[in-house]
Amino acid sequence: MILEKPATMTIEEANELKQMIYNSDKINIINHQLRFNPYLLKVREIIEQGLLGRIYYMNIHQQSTGFSNKDMKWTWSLEEKEGGGVRLAMGSHLIDLLRFWLKKEILTVKGNMDVVIPKRLDSNGNIKDVTACSFFDANLNFEDNITVNCSATCSAIGKNEFNFQIYGENGELHFDLENKLIVYFINEKGIKHKIKIEGVTKEEQENKVSIFSGSFIYYAKPLLSAIEKSNENLLKNASKIDDAIENQKILDAIKESTIEGRTIELNSGYRSNIKC
Repeated sequence: MILEKPATMTIEEANELKQMIYNSDKINIINHQLRFNPYLLKVREIIEQGLLGRIYYMNIHQQSTGFSNKDMKWTWSLEEKEGGGVRLAMGSHLIDLLRFWLKKEILTVKGNMDVVIPKRLDSNGNIKDVTACSFFDANLNFEDNITVNCSATCSAIGKNEFNFQIYGENGELHFDLENKLIVYFINEKGIKHKIKIEGVTKEEQENKVSIFSGSFIYYAKPLLSAIEKSNENLLKNASKIDDAIENQKILDAIKESTIEGRTIELNSGYRSNIKC
């Protein structure tokens, strides 16, 4: 069974789903295809090898222009209880990717959400409130004093973008759709090295597909093999129900933080290395 992301709308639903899956003998995975993209797999490899040294800050941002049109009619995706907005649609991908890269617990969450365009006309010409966010931003503190800023908007006016920056004591990683994966090292300050990645499709190299639809191409092959052979081990990088639960805790915390205007502590252990 392949579950679309996010697997559920709330943590309560996620825990119920976990019990159903544990009673099943089928392959059960979440459709987080970014885990199979060659560029993003290389990032995990670089982090695991420690080439950047201790990571202290990451920024990841995604944007699209679909909801910036003020003449767009109201649709179910603009309802918080049905679509969940960009927090669930894109936030689930970004949070899952961050957890896949770092393999560490998130300690605190400070979130912000905005509907951007608060009212729209429906197909009958009636004015309806928009309750699902078109923008979200979250400041996440991971274990080992790693600060991450994660954001997405579907109301951008410029162009579609997906970019991130990862800062370590010994190096930096930068990615955007035009330049792809770039690295800088401390012993060669200011010198840009473009990382050559094998196995990337021509369509993705030329940005003829989005990083989301393009990533599914890499996901499809091991997925089909796992189904044909009934061997879930062929999908070792896939997101599972336990990942969905951890992702949902963070997504719920972003909403709670926005509503209450405070930082949410998910796990204890926050500390700073600053000594005053």
